[in-house]
Amino acid sequence: ERCRAAMAGQLGRAMSARSEDAMGRLLRFEGALAAQERRFGELVAACAAGPRHDALVAAKNELAQMVGELDKLQMAGIDSVMTGHLESGKDDVRAKRKELTQRAEQVVARIKELHRSIVDHLAKAPAL
Repeated sequence: ERCRAAMAGQLGRAMSARSEDAMGRLLRFEGALAAQERRFGELVAACAAGPRHDALVAAKNELAQMVGELDKLQMAGIDSVMTGHLESGKDDVRAKRKELTQRAEQVVARIKELHRSIVDHLAKAPAL
């Protein structure tokens, strides 16, 4: 019910049950994506603070894990929301799916960039 009210407020009009279901699934995936984005921000801040070698290794490993989790969210989650059968909310669901896909791709690119930076830093720094 909360999801329905949020969608109605967000979209400004009523949706069919199928459209509400699709949008509800996307909103749940958006929450999972937001959690990954927050965690990435925390890792960026931790790395910027100049962590120790072992903390960088842990961050590198966590970033690799995050890429896998985001790929799974994209493939088994966001991409699994079909819109062809929708009528009343088709355009809104498509727009939300496109937005989430772009956000996921952007955060994966940023994670991979930080991962590469850490790998390069670790290769140049002596292990203690």
